[in-house]
Amino acid sequence: CELIKVGWRATNPAIAKGWHTREDAVRDAIRNPGQTFEALKFKYVVKLGYLWCLLPSGRCLAYAKPKLRDQVWAELKLDDGSWGDSEVMDRIEAEALALKGLVRIKGKTSPAITALGVGKDGKMRREFLYGGILGENDTQAVARDLLENGKKKAEAHGYPVVATVYDELITEVPRGFGDLEAFERLICELPAWAAGMPLTAGGWRGKRY
Repeated sequence: CELIKVGWRATNPAIAKGWHTREDAVRDAIRNPGQTFEALKFKYVVKLGYLWCLLPSGRCLAYAKPKLRDQVWAELKLDDGSWGDSEVMDRIEAEALALKGLVRIKGKTSPAITALGVGKDGKMRREFLYGGILGENDTQAVARDLLENGKKKAEAHGYPVVATVYDELITEVPRGFGDLEAFERLICELPAWAAGMPLTAGGWRGKRY
């Protein structure tokens, strides 16, 4: 799994770099409430107890009560008494283990980003916000905004949308109405904020979904 992960990041360096770019902007926003920091096509600002991510469409994502937690590089003591490779650890946890002689702190690193989220039990808990998670959230949010744009285009041209399934639009029209290729082009007409996006669609038509 580690080989696959490292290989994918090496093949897609711009995406991997984007994760770090987002993290840097979010850290700056948390340290400077009220100031806006840009990363790629997204803007981050901390106001009213939330970290806001302004999407290209103008819509926002919100993360509750954002905080930074200090981290360090540390080596763990192995069973044979030797020291393992350096890894990132929470500073408070590492210092507690260091007092017991189980950890050797090597130096500071970038603080972790945290915010309140809803766990599987429905309760609010503090969770880590890594660059990959930030990237996943804003990418899916942009995908949703593009789908919504396609929905409005479809309905304005006589294709009523009766349901959506993930990245699909389902329309119901009289038999013989419309053209599939024209519909595909229609829902890929981009709003001004998404100019240049290489968007395509593949559709089908039938009696049932």
